[in-house]
Amino acid sequence: MADSSMKNFVIDGGEHSVQDVISKLRFIATLKPNEKIDVAALSVQVDSYGSRLYRTFIARGESRNTSLDFLRQTLGEAFDLASAYLLRDEPFNKKIGQMVVDALAAAKAGIESLKETYKDDRMFASRVAALVGTLDAKMADLTAQSAGK
Repeated sequence: MADSSMKNFVIDGGEHSVQDVISKLRFIATLKPNEKIDVAALSVQVDSYGSRLYRTFIARGESRNTSLDFLRQTLGEAFDLASAYLLRDEPFNKKIGQMVVDALAAAKAGIESLKETYKDDRMFASRVAALVGTLDAKMADLTAQSAGK
């Protein structure tokens, strides 16, 4: 009998599966300065005059706020999954939880890159800095939780 955690783990392409969340975190980790996220396509665009025109006139749903929402949602899902898996006793679940934690740690560098990309937008850069601060605090909490279990 499969336990309920397997529902989030199955390789079904589900939007909230462990693989999907880890894939998104690894995607975020690859972001470099002067790259922007195309959330709809889950791809990266180099910041240029052409990409700004594209994002303004063609991909109307793409914006820095859309990217920030994507980051917040992905991190939230990752924290939920990591907490759920790390608190279980089975080695498989602990390993999956640790995979999510490792992917979260790697994603931090990509998120930090967005501060450089949007350095001229002080408010957005501040929002990204706050997100990184929250990420650090939650990572410390997850580490303490898994050590205390």
